[in-house]
This record gives sequence, C-alpha cells and structure tokens, in this order.
Amino acid sequence: DYEVPKVLEYLGILEYNSSLKEKILKQEIILKDSREEQEIRAMTILAMKRLLEEINELRQNKINMCHLDYRMWKMGKDATNLPPHHLTPTIFY
Repeated sequence: DYEVPKVLEYLGILEYNSSLKEKILKQEIILKDSREEQEIRAMTILAMKRLLEEINELRQNKINMCHLDYRMWKMGKDATNLPPHHLTPTIFY
C-alpha cells in the first residue's frame, strides 16, 4: 500500500535518497517495476518486518503483520499533515 511507506518515511523509519524524495514531493510518476519502485516495496517490507519484531519485543500481547499494516495504513489515510505518497500506476496498490 502506498500509505505505508509514506508513514514509515514520515516517522523516520524509512529514508528516501534525495532524488527519489524530490520525485515524490513533486508528485512525479515512479514507473511500475522500476528500480525505485522495487526499492520502495522491498524496503517497506523489511522495515515493517523489523518494526513488528521490535514492537512485539515490548508487548505481552503480540500483534501480527495485519494489525501493524492496518495501523500504518490508517495513520496515513487519517493524517492531513503528511507529505504526499509516491505515485506508481499499477493495480497492485
């Protein structure tokens, strides 16, 4: 989901290089399956996996990836002060 990397970046968990960050802020299209789009997806997966592990180390009642993914997605959808998300025309987001 495009909201999740947006929230991860806002929280400082995910960091874009300056070129990619500029494209996102300018709302330029990032082509499907491009290196940039693949990196966003791959790093989002890795960041979410690590975040879930760290959260569950602190909690007695463990959560799963569905819980975390929904929370991050909802945070992105509800927030009005976050920067824009990346734009990739695809049916998979």
